[in-house]
Amino acid sequence: MGIFVLVVSLLLEVAGMAFSYWFGAHAFGLGAMWAATINGVGASFPGLHRYHLHVTAATIGLCWLAANMSVHLMAIIAYVRRIAKKRVKMGNPGLREVQAVERACRQLVAASPSANLEPVHHFGWPLTFDYAPGYGTAVRFIGRKLTIDEGLFKSAYLRPLLAHELGHYNSADVNLREILGCLPPALLVVGGIVGLPIGLGPFVTFLFWPWYWRQREYAADLFAARVGQANELIQALDQVVHPREKRKTIFLREYPYVAERIDRLMRSSGISGALQPAQKQRRAGP
Repeated sequence: MGIFVLVVSLLLEVAGMAFSYWFGAHAFGLGAMWAATINGVGASFPGLHRYHLHVTAATIGLCWLAANMSVHLMAIIAYVRRIAKKRVKMGNPGLREVQAVERACRQLVAASPSANLEPVHHFGWPLTFDYAPGYGTAVRFIGRKLTIDEGLFKSAYLRPLLAHELGHYNSADVNLREILGCLPPALLVVGGIVGLPIGLGPFVTFLFWPWYWRQREYAADLFAARVGQANELIQALDQVVHPREKRKTIFLREYPYVAERIDRLMRSSGISGALQPAQKQRRAGP
């Protein structure tokens, strides 16, 4: 579903570029007017006759198209710079960290899934990762590079949180986010009034992506459960993820609340029994 909507978004961006060409060349006679003006200016200066200026409406349309494509190129450059700026703050993991991640991955390969779940027979993991100094306890992808906070190497929750991120890595999630990050912001679609409807794809699909990414979080949780980390991930969500959780409207948030993820994990994994007090409080919360 995500790949299909991404293709739709890209096609809408291409349609926006085609509209830019049409607007510059044909809309309201602007192309012919601008062409006549430029050719008239050239004819007014004797020194320009040698260049044989002959601008057409199609040339103006190509200028509008070039402006549209230039903004898209700037959006890609801005995304690459933003990711590079984040990654430059990271460090290279030492031997201890590399061994800890490799050991966790080997344990995940050999682990048995939770009850009623199919095991994951074959999956890969990144050969390298970035090391984030400090006391953080998060695992995430910055661009296509896995990044692990230093605090997790002193925690028992490295393996379940890593299993969750491997669920994203072994699907199209990481590549999808990177491609979407290169598209111009949806707010630039207002440029359509001057023939530059940039960000048309993200604008049309704006409400789809938060819902889709919430479903992908559930899918990554299920992946972790299929490599035997259901109980461990529930504890990690309770102790590590919940403290940094922020409240957002359902139309904007890309991540389910911890209580929702725990409930889904317990149902899909067939886990029963008494909940921890903190979990009970969240399930009964607002």
